[in-house]
Amino acid sequence: SKKDSGGTRSVLKKYSLKNTKRILIWNAFFLLISFTIYSIQKDLWLLLSVPITIMALIRYVKLVELNPLVGLQTQRAIFDKKLLVMALIWALMVGLVLY
Repeated sequence: SKKDSGGTRSVLKKYSLKNTKRILIWNAFFLLISFTIYSIQKDLWLLLSVPITIMALIRYVKLVELNPLVGLQTQRAIFDKKLLVMALIWALMVGLVLY
C-alpha cells in the first residue's frame, strides 16, 4: 500500500535511480530523433523548431533531477515558467509552419 511505501507505488523500489535516469535520457533522445525525422519529412521549416525542442527536453530532464515528483506527476512541469514559455514558442512555431 502507499502508506507502507512512503507515499509511492511499491513497484518503484525495484528500479534503480541510475537505470531510471538512463531510460529518461534515452527516451528524450529518441523523441528528439523522431521529431527531427518528422520535421524533415513534413516541412523543412519545422527544423527551425528543433532547437527549442532540445532546450525544452533539457529543461524537463533538469526539472526531474531537481524534483523527482515532476517525473512521477508530469502535470507539475506545467508550473515551470521557463518550460511553459518554451512550449508556447514551440507551439507558435509549429502552428505557423503547419497552418
